[in-house]
Amino acid sequence: MLALPHSVDGFATRRDCRRKCQILNRQGAAVNFPSQRDSTFKGCADALDWGDLHPRSEDLREVLHRSEAARVSCDRPQLALRCGPRLGLINGLRRILFCHYDVGNANALRVEMMPTSKQRSEQHLIDQEGEKLLRSKLPRPWVVHEYRPDYGLDFSIEVFKPSDGARSKRSMYATLGEHFFLQLKSVENAKVRPLAIYSRRNVEKETERVDRSDKVTDLDTYCVQIETTELVTVERMGIGVPVLLVIADLSARRCSFVCLNDYIDKILIPRHEDYRGRDSRAIHVPVRNEIGTDYGHSAMRWYAKRPKLLAAFQRFTFQDAELRWARDADWRGLAEFFAKKISAYDFWDDTEMCFLIPYLGAALRRFVATGQPGLIEVSKTVDESITKFLESAEFRAHTEESDVFELWRRLALLPRNYEDVWREWFLPTALGHLAFAP
Repeated sequence: MLALPHSVDGFATRRDCRRKCQILNRQGAAVNFPSQRDSTFKGCADALDWGDLHPRSEDLREVLHRSEAARVSCDRPQLALRCGPRLGLINGLRRILFCHYDVGNANALRVEMMPTSKQRSEQHLIDQEGEKLLRSKLPRPWVVHEYRPDYGLDFSIEVFKPSDGARSKRSMYATLGEHFFLQLKSVENAKVRPLAIYSRRNVEKETERVDRSDKVTDLDTYCVQIETTELVTVERMGIGVPVLLVIADLSARRCSFVCLNDYIDKILIPRHEDYRGRDSRAIHVPVRNEIGTDYGHSAMRWYAKRPKLLAAFQRFTFQDAELRWARDADWRGLAEFFAKKISAYDFWDDTEMCFLIPYLGAALRRFVATGQPGLIEVSKTVDESITKFLESAEFRAHTEESDVFELWRRLALLPRNYEDVWREWFLPTALGHLAFAP
């Protein structure tokens, strides 16, 4: 509390005011002049300029109301000034006190600083509602791990599936060892706008060249600005673990997503000479990539399997090269050893969104069971001489060998397909639309 008698008015400097207060105290007056170290005055700066104050001509209530700095209430014989959080600048308040104290008024001016506390913004409530919406859309057995502190990654999602042959009467779920990261942006009233999609050349072989004369479709998307620092963080992570940007549209009760790793590699880098040249970049999130739908569920499961697939692709490439090197030696024994190792992968029957992987998985199991994958079939012919050649031991041995090597050739092609085509699935591009449209 600060009580000042009328005789303090008229002193233009803080030093003069302090000196006068000391004189008045020696004369018996109760005057308290708070120091700069007073806890109620910490962290304060000037609120109003001296030139804005006219103590003789303007009422204190009008000055403060005009500055929107505080709320003023007057009850005689004292004027109570309650300073809200918008004031927070006590030097200007001191000037108001000393300049506006009327010499003819013997009443004291009392100042009470209202206690300040932590504030919760509206965006905090929106973020909370967005997180609740996201959790309600994800499959119930999946686990959401929060990331704290947050440096651009809000959650890690762990994928589960129903256990096979569970003895308990209750449903049991087994973890697949599959994860992906998630960055959540909650919006109260998100706007959906159509994005024109045009055909373009292969961006893995050159910069983006769009054919404006060949419009493929108009794709409904959410457009959101993402800070470049966050995009660079995702780029540095590589493509091994996907980072999905999720837009939680509270008004539509919808969560849609796009893979930031692939968006950077397939759109931003080919489109811009240096996408890092701006503070932020616009990211278009396809509305149809919706969590909670069959389409969106397949997409998330596809992304969650990425670390497994990339590791397996590396092994397929290695095995294919080693098998070719051993073609003049015991290649069959090596192929059988390789097949036993890779046939144990659990994704062969769990990637229905990519038919080629289960197809090759079935051929691999046929090779383990029968010694032949059955990818090459010899057609029947009516020509007796050709039939005799096809049934010869020499041709049969050549066909069986080629059949096995064809299996590993196709396995080694999977990473090329993945990089060239499959990583554009679910992106707002022509290839993403045509290769994997719902």
